[in-house]
Amino acid sequence: MAHIPSKPAGVRQTRLGRALAASLTAFTLLIQINGIALAQLPDARVLFEQGRAAYAAGRYAEARDAWVQAYEASGHADLLYNVAQAYRGLGQPVRELDYLERFVAAVPITHESRALAQSRVEALQARIADTHIVLREVPADADVLLDGAVVAGRGTERTLDVSPGAHQVLVARDGYLPFQASVDAPAGRTTEVTVRLAERPTVRAHHADTVTRGAWVAGGVLLVAGAVSGGVAYGRAGGTVRGTARAERLQRVGYAADAMMGVGVLMGVVGLVRYLRSDGDVPSDAPAVSVGVGREAISLQVRGAF
Repeated sequence: MAHIPSKPAGVRQTRLGRALAASLTAFTLLIQINGIALAQLPDARVLFEQGRAAYAAGRYAEARDAWVQAYEASGHADLLYNVAQAYRGLGQPVRELDYLERFVAAVPITHESRALAQSRVEALQARIADTHIVLREVPADADVLLDGAVVAGRGTERTLDVSPGAHQVLVARDGYLPFQASVDAPAGRTTEVTVRLAERPTVRAHHADTVTRGAWVAGGVLLVAGAVSGGVAYGRAGGTVRGTARAERLQRVGYAADAMMGVGVLMGVVGLVRYLRSDGDVPSDAPAVSVGVGREAISLQVRGAF
């Protein structure tokens, strides 16, 4: 059984009639062979007939399923040829080739359809081998991945040898967002894809320079020193009589502690103001803190050495 592609009516009508008649002759012969072979297998026979009716009606997927089941029930090799024709009707050359190769391997060299199948196998192999995806305008230093695997080679134009069907292409380059494309590669054709890479947005984050870090460190030291001094003065003030030299000395220590803590807070505020006003392109070696707010989480990223 062979698939006859549709042709426009008119001057080709006679040629189409002759081709269809020749095809039906081969089809009838194949049915007779299957009829004899399947006589002892009624289930396989029913499946074969269902597949034949579905194929004649253009329901190729239904025909394929019926003939695959008939083959599994009977093991008759001629059904492999029929399944291949169903895949041809579905426009799936890789699967058609698979079943034709199985048919050729299963039948004797004297089988009347083997030569035709072998010829079709060779044509399909050449057609499938001539299937490519060409990527244009690829940066020379970019990496190309095809279906998750890195493709070797460099250049602004990359030719990828592929099997017919859907493929995933990814082009990655430092400093740029990755380019991704889903490409459907028809058998025997070259599909061109123009790569367009967009620059990755510059990370803008606050960063602490030397002055800012110094203000924070100094402010922290003063806060700690003031807190400790104030705590010591407060602890020793218990039982001290007002107006005595000891009371006045402890009072001065308390004032100094308050002043240190106030200056410490002020230094911290100065550092914070400088930090908040530092937003811009972050040097690669500068300490930086960036905050990201999402719908479900808040992220904090710290980089560099403080």
